[in-house]
Amino acid sequence: TIGMVGNVVIFDNRGRLNKHVLNNELLSASGEFSWDGINEYGQKASVGIYLVYFECFTSDGQIINYKTTVTLKTRF
Repeated sequence: TIGMVGNVVIFDNRGRLNKHVLNNELLSASGEFSWDGINEYGQKASVGIYLVYFECFTSDGQIINYKTTVTLKTRF
């Protein structure tokens, strides 16, 4: 739905915050986001499995959550 506000946060396999990708961004009806593998401290994140947590808020206060995992690997 147009007009929703969203957050995307990346957590490592121990549940520790790794990166805020989106923070209270106004969302459109469709789109995408990407994570470059850099953590909150500007360092390359370790190779491994990460949890991507996406939450969005409607204008009437409804909260919608999505979770998925991604694998971060190196290039050879």
